[in-house]
Amino acid sequence: MKPRKTYRLVVEREPGWWIVQIPELDLTTQARRLGDVEKNAREAIAALLDVGTSTFDLKQEVRAPVGVLQELDEARALMDRAATLREESADRIGQAVDKLIKDFGLTMREAGKLLDLSHQRIAQLVERARRGTRV
Repeated sequence: MKPRKTYRLVVEREPGWWIVQIPELDLTTQARRLGDVEKNAREAIAALLDVGTSTFDLKQEVRAPVGVLQELDEARALMDRAATLREESADRIGQAVDKLIKDFGLTMREAGKLLDLSHQRIAQLVERARRGTRV
C-alpha cells in the first residue's frame, strides 16, 4: 500500500483571518477560525489536485505574529532581569540583617521587627549571607 502524502500547513494570524500556506503546492487559503483551518486547507488541496479531501494527511505549523513574538521576547527578558534584581535585593537585605545582628547586637526577632520581616525570614537571610548562597 502506497503511503499517503502529507502536506505541511503554515498557519499565521492576520487581522480577522488565519492565512494558510501550503508550500508544497504553492497554495494559500484562509479561515476565520483556527478550527476551520484543516477543513479549508483540505478543500483547497482537493480542488487543486482533483482528489478527495480524505486522501492525504496534513501537518499544521501555527505561528504567532512576529510583533507578538517580539513582545514575548521582551517580556521574558524583563522577567529574567526582575529575577536577577530579586536575588540581588535578597543578598543586600541579608547583608544588612547580618550587620544588624553582628555589629549592632540585635536578635533575629529584633531585626525582623525593625525590618518588618518574620524572624524565620531573617534566619534564612542570615544563613544566606553567611554562606553566600541564594534562598
